[in-house]
Amino acid sequence: MIFSNRKISARQMQAAVALIIFSSSLIGLPQTAVYNIYSVLIGALITAAECALICFSVNKLACFDKSNRIVKILAGLSLIITAGANIRLVCSAVSLYLLPKTPVWIVAAVFAAGALYMASTGAQGAGRAGEIIFVIAAVNAVIAAAVCLYDTGGGMLTAAFEQSGDNVLLNGFRCSFMFGGAQSLFILLPETEGENRSKKAICAVMMALAAVVAFTYTAVSKFGLGDTADRVFPALNIMDTVNLEAFLGDRQDVLMLRMWFFAVFAAVGFEILLFGKGLVKDGGSALLICAGASVAFALSLIFDGASSAVAGIYLTGGASLAVFAVASVLSLIAWKWRKKG
Repeated sequence: MIFSNRKISARQMQAAVALIIFSSSLIGLPQTAVYNIYSVLIGALITAAECALICFSVNKLACFDKSNRIVKILAGLSLIITAGANIRLVCSAVSLYLLPKTPVWIVAAVFAAGALYMASTGAQGAGRAGEIIFVIAAVNAVIAAAVCLYDTGGGMLTAAFEQSGDNVLLNGFRCSFMFGGAQSLFILLPETEGENRSKKAICAVMMALAAVVAFTYTAVSKFGLGDTADRVFPALNIMDTVNLEAFLGDRQDVLMLRMWFFAVFAAVGFEILLFGKGLVKDGGSALLICAGASVAFALSLIFDGASSAVAGIYLTGGASLAVFAVASVLSLIAWKWRKKG
């Protein structure tokens, strides 16, 4: 859908926020979820509450121009850090599964250039691309989930419910750090056309959270708590235990790899675009978008491996939860105080 005011449709916004949340947390959350599935569920609920709080405070925050600008700038900066970490994760996966002898910087440069092209098409171009990629990723995710469930032979996956002996609630907060991307709504929602934008955004977030929890549950159940923590890409490895070589051949991990590659490509493209839009009041310029891609590329080389990139997403997610949840609460309080005055 094309709008004369250069805004995106609600469906395109949903695709963007779902891909941003899904792409980062799919890789890092199973490693963080070595406590048990209860902590993961608590983390998902915390993230859903954060997104709801952001959605309902966006319009209120717009009444305070200076505060609104600061929040959007911080959101853009946090998203570009996540983009750099995601690119590094892609490089690690490519090195491990596909091109072990290819230098990391070459893979990072190619990926960043592709994401830059997506971002350079503008909000509507990126939005339409995101819609298509979301469908591709969703179809692959459904097929992968169905194959994994079929391979269990109807048995229940119970290892994810093992108790770690730690504080479940505290670990739930830790898991919520991996569900990064909620801050993108501060930039996305004002760029979205249509009614019920907040409700549609929350629905997209819930869908992404449910998908990540399902794959995390599957990974931890299949490998156990200890083995999951030791794996670099536990969620991508869930196809390794599938016994369907007659249909999938000896590369049974292709389904998960393809799904995640598509998702993370779109997510990085959106993150570069939102970086530019967050830093400039009237929309991201071509120069800022190029700068965002360059920063993401540089950050991907600073991270020295997949574990470092996951740690970067974890720390950024924790800081974002603290900063943007507080910003949302303060904006609602300030808006009510101003309305009474």
